[in-house]
Amino acid sequence: MLRSKNGRLPYLSSSHAFLRKLLALADVASKDWFEVTQCRGHVEDGNIGHFQVGLKIGFRVET
Repeated sequence: MLRSKNGRLPYLSSSHAFLRKLLALADVASKDWFEVTQCRGHVEDGNIGHFQVGLKIGFRVET
């Protein structure tokens, strides 16, 4: 899960920044495409308490 040093969810200014961070963390060579399959979470005291993002990453196999 993507967490900051203090254990809280990091502030990212946009979904683009979030996806860039996730793709950078993915340890897959030759990334070719991605698909967000789901996004869900829950609210605690009016704020996002937890969220999950399902992500498919396609890659090329080089021989």
